[in-house]
Amino acid sequence: MSHRNTTVLFKNLLVSLRDDNHSQFLADADSGFRSAITAEIFGRVSADLQPRLASGCDEIFLGELQDRGAQVFIWKLSFSDGGDDLLARMGVRESKVSGFKITSAFA
Repeated sequence: MSHRNTTVLFKNLLVSLRDDNHSQFLADADSGFRSAITAEIFGRVSADLQPRLASGCDEIFLGELQDRGAQVFIWKLSFSDGGDDLLARMGVRESKVSGFKITSAFA
């Protein structure tokens, strides 16, 4: 999968979190990720990140690695609110999102 295509998938995930749109978040997900991310889980994550994403966010692509058959793409998220940066990881298998996690650097 090209870096351009993965960037589109990644930005769609961020926009869906900012907009609290669970169905949009899962639009490009594989079946395992779809079943793991319930509306309740999504709602908690979205509520935590919404204000920071709405204030503005710069995404810096850091690289990729292989993990258990998936390509994992990694970004640094820097927010306009001046708070701590976050680390975002997105797993992709067969052009579908198979995992997504946003954490502090040492979580």
